[in-house]
Amino acid sequence: MKPSTNFVIFSVIIFALWTGFFKFIFNFDEKIVYHEEDFIKYRMLTDKDIASVPRISKHYYFVSYPGDGYAPANEIVFEETSDTEEIRAFLHSKGYKRERHSITENEVWKKPDDSGSEFYLYADKKESKVHLNKISGR
Repeated sequence: MKPSTNFVIFSVIIFALWTGFFKFIFNFDEKIVYHEEDFIKYRMLTDKDIASVPRISKHYYFVSYPGDGYAPANEIVFEETSDTEEIRAFLHSKGYKRERHSITENEVWKKPDDSGSEFYLYADKKESKVHLNKISGR
């Protein structure tokens, strides 16, 4: 075989291994649940606004949704709490306004300029959990 053919074969093998590694590590086809201590996942997958949300409980985790035809989403879930006041103040400080016509139990927060990103805030009092989900762009 020619040296250029060897290089192409080597490149294809490396690419396949690299792609398989990331698919295995990050499971791109499904939601990914992780904690802040999962350094690589936290740094690569967490939206900057979700990362800066005040920690209203010592027990929390993150969820990343790839989008798969929809806008990608990022979520932080706090356990052992149902108090959302600090998160509401955070969203308000970022320029988001609560929509008053929501037909679900989620609070919908959008910027008045309709920049495309939305937050959904939900307090599950029964489970004692607070979910804050950010949908990025449209």
